[in-house]
Amino acid sequence: MASLNKEEDMDFLYPKKNPNKNILWIIIAVCITIIIIFTIYRLTPTGNVIGENKTCPYECCEGGYYLEKSCSNGYECKSNECVVKDNDNDGLSNIEEIQIGTNPNLYDSDGDTLGDYQEEKVLGTSPLDINTDDDRYNDNTDLNPLTKDSAEIIVNVIDKNFNIQWLSLGIAIAGGGIVSPSMVIAKPKVTIDIQNMGTDYSSYFNYDIVVYVAGEELKRISQSKGKIDKGYTNTKIENFEIKAEDIPSILINSITNSNSEWDARIENIDYEKFR
Repeated sequence: MASLNKEEDMDFLYPKKNPNKNILWIIIAVCITIIIIFTIYRLTPTGNVIGENKTCPYECCEGGYYLEKSCSNGYECKSNECVVKDNDNDGLSNIEEIQIGTNPNLYDSDGDTLGDYQEEKVLGTSPLDINTDDDRYNDNTDLNPLTKDSAEIIVNVIDKNFNIQWLSLGIAIAGGGIVSPSMVIAKPKVTIDIQNMGTDYSSYFNYDIVVYVAGEELKRISQSKGKIDKGYTNTKIENFEIKAEDIPSILINSITNSNSEWDARIENIDYEKFR
């Protein structure tokens, strides 16, 4: 076998490196490094290196890549902004509810089925009182929750006739005294007008018809009626009798005097009021 010359032997044992190939690998490594650095930069807020905490540039931060920055009392941090807390989601913030005295954890503090926001901001009713105007109706059923609905009953005497029985009166009273107590001495006929001028009904209605002679009370007749509806109006005639036994001794002389003035009045009107 023919032997290699010295130069050929050296090339065989120590091959020469290709400088172009080395440069290519260096370029590839640099590119990969740049890509990695750029990716890290894009994935970290404002270019911070992962793990580095900096001052929070927003209203608030909840940790992460920034130092924690909290909101003031009554606010909470959402998407790096401080927003007021509304624990019960009724539209009123916790701060507002504390100010007006409602429960920030209850949608409806007074339990009338109306939300606290609706009462405070829309209706103007009290979110702490199921019946703001203190009438018959709770806020959730009251057509006028800020106006107290109540009956207003008016009674007037529009005519009166006493029908004095002068003959019977003369027989019943003699010598300044009553000799026949059961004898009827007058038959008053009183016409009255009743009207409910209010915005609600009354479940009851009471009144007195009082007959006066010479300015002194002669007889009191109490009257009662059931429900009086809103808008009720009625003209009523009341007939009754006065007997000799009804006459107080102080009025005996006035009763026998034909010039004495007789009168009928309505007193003690009583009905269901919300005032």
